[in-house]
Amino acid sequence: MTHLDWLKTQKEWNSGDAPAIAQLDLLYPPFRIAVVQLVKICASRGWPFRVFETFRSAQRQRYVNGQGHSQMAVTGPHNFGLACDIVALVNGKWTWDAKAGPWASLGAAGEELGLVWGGRWKRPYDPAHFQCIAVDQKLYRRIREGKYY
Repeated sequence: MTHLDWLKTQKEWNSGDAPAIAQLDLLYPPFRIAVVQLVKICASRGWPFRVFETFRSAQRQRYVNGQGHSQMAVTGPHNFGLACDIVALVNGKWTWDAKAGPWASLGAAGEELGLVWGGRWKRPYDPAHFQCIAVDQKLYRRIREGKYY
């Protein structure tokens, strides 16, 4: 069974526009290992970060896009367990503020683990975002067909 086939059996697959899901077990297993390592690096260096969102249902993806927080209207790497967002704790509040927290250090640590970091992107600049692969439309088609995993 592919990871995508397994994801489709999980209740989160049809979770609508419910709040963000941060369950690491919904991530593609090799990616999950790297994210766990990144979280451990953050803790060991005293960086105030935590995983905020891993998997997104198609409905939540549309909601997040409608809020202006994603350029992907229907599907994106979160929908397949291939991405996560990590937020910083600043003045007692969790934030995506690119000016707060050691984002460049976090990004460098993620890249050392082989992750694609959204902080390298110009549009959208997304320092909280990590994914396990660079994604284009051809790859999305392969993922939907179950051929990536």
